Amino acid sequence: MTNLLIEAQSKYAQLGEDLEIAQKDTLDLIDESTAALEANIQQVDEINRKVRANLDKDKAESDAGDYRQQYDTLTTEINTVRQQKTDLLTNADLPLPGLSVENGEFLYNGQRWDNMSGADQLKVAAAIVRKLKPNCGFILLDKLEQMDMDSLQEFGAWLEQEGLQAEALLPEFRYGNYYDAESFNIKLQSVFVANEDRTKLLKVVGNIKEEAVRQVGDDGVSQSIVAKTGVATVEDVKVPNPVLLAPYRTFVEVEQPESSFIFRMKDGPSAALFEADGRAWRNDAIANVSNYLAEELNELIKAGHIVVIA
Repeated sequence: MTNLLIEAQSKYAQLGEDLEIAQKDTLDLIDESTAALEANIQQVDEINRKVRANLDKDKAESDAGDYRQQYDTLTTEINTVRQQKTDLLTNADLPLPGLSVENGEFLYNGQRWDNMSGADQLKVAAAIVRKLKPNCGFILLDKLEQMDMDSLQEFGAWLEQEGLQAEALLPEFRYGNYYDAESFNIKLQSVFVANEDRTKLLKVVGNIKEEAVRQVGDDGVSQSIVAKTGVATVEDVKVPNPVLLAPYRTFVEVEQPESSFIFRMKDGPSAALFEADGRAWRNDAIANVSNYLAEELNELIKAGHIVVIA
């Protein structure tokens, strides 16, 4: 009997423990299960991220290899073309004494294109055109005014030897339009032959100290500006007007005719030239060209082969 009672009490205690477990809070069970599940999901996502990163890295390395191969192929083709070009230039029959090729670049008398004078650039360019187009008998030349007389005569002799006719593209100056002081200064030096009045204008325009331009005198046309006249002297300077200038307006081989211009300034300061000779310079230019041809072609004229009409 005692043994049966002890066994019944043991079973009762066990059933009490089972009941306590069964009554455990359901919410706690759900939270524990969810936390574990979220941890598993995060772990899977992290693994997937690493896998994708490895795949992207592999693809990038593969693309880089492809691009490197394409780059090497194209570089080889470009270098081949460059070498062919260099070989052609090196073995070419160059049209001008002193003209050579080094590393694919033209040299004239040992000077690269950027270091050549304007006269040498004209000579090289004309020679190349003549070589490429042997039937071309006429060329237009810009910056011909950059040649000195010796270079010009040498270039003219070469043109005559090659049977080429050349026409100069003359520098442009817009008469009647105002230029700022810096632009006017540059135009004066590049478009006009040096003479006394050009020197006066350069001195006035290059030493302006104030922007205002004043009208002076009783004639209504005289002007003055404040300009530097010495090392430390600033005073009113009367603007020269009219002025006698010789722009490049005809062939540079002949003397450029001088003509009168009205020089005006306005606030800014800016300056302008207005033609004041009624275009009479054209007659002087025609006469100069006629005299030049008569002198240069004297023997042909005497022989009756050429007639100069002017």
